[in-house]
Amino acid sequence: MKRIPFAAVISISMLLAAATARSETDAIGENPGPAWTEAVNGLQCRLLAEKKEHTLGEPLLVDFELRNASNDTLLVYQGYHTEVTTSFDIRDGDGEKVAYRGYISGVGLLYPTVLPGRNNLADRTGYHKCGKSFDLGVEYAIVKPGKYTITATFRAGQPGAVSPAIDAEGIAVWSGTLTSNTIEIDVAALPVEGIVFPDLPALDRTVYKNIKKTCRERWRLDNMKMNTFSITADRDEYLVKCDGFVDEELCRCTIRVDRNGNWINDGRGRKTR
Repeated sequence: MKRIPFAAVISISMLLAAATARSETDAIGENPGPAWTEAVNGLQCRLLAEKKEHTLGEPLLVDFELRNASNDTLLVYQGYHTEVTTSFDIRDGDGEKVAYRGYISGVGLLYPTVLPGRNNLADRTGYHKCGKSFDLGVEYAIVKPGKYTITATFRAGQPGAVSPAIDAEGIAVWSGTLTSNTIEIDVAALPVEGIVFPDLPALDRTVYKNIKKTCRERWRLDNMKMNTFSITADRDEYLVKCDGFVDEELCRCTIRVDRNGNWINDGRGRKTR
């Protein structure tokens, strides 16, 4: 009998191992992450954070994913508003619940059709996902450093409704309640000395130096979202604007300065979006 070279045996073994690994993960279109929850009326969910460590004021992005574990195609209503279909229970290190602000940050389809055994909508790898991404730093009052735990709850359909109901096109419409896994994140304060003002070469250097000094005196810079910082001329004065947290509310803060960058007055308005 003809012998197979040892190197060829190794190569075949490695290919088989790789194929087995793919069959256990890629075959159902999963990203690496936490395990899926138990199925409720054929649907599973899981919650993933883009990263574990954050700094106050930066986006706090999470992905809430759904997967159809049944043998039928499901139509799932995801809705526009957080707290209508997908709500988040966010707790600080003392166990206090973080307040919902009422903004909308969820990105995803309103009525995705979830294929059997997939977690839907073919992406560029050829596999499937379904769900939404949220910026919880916008939607919830995460305004102090510390550890936070986050759990998502997804609800669709009327309480007591039969699931799955069938729509006019014969597709099963999912209803029920899903509770995700709990994730933990760390939120750090941004040191004042680490706060960087944007480069504005068109503005006189001395004027800008005085404006920065005024901002440090009038605002808590570690509560400000410096990526929203702007300066506009208003006749012979300047308006300095930046989003920031004041008394746990996200506000649009404004300082009016004179032509030399010295304070005249300031104010703020609650951000609605």
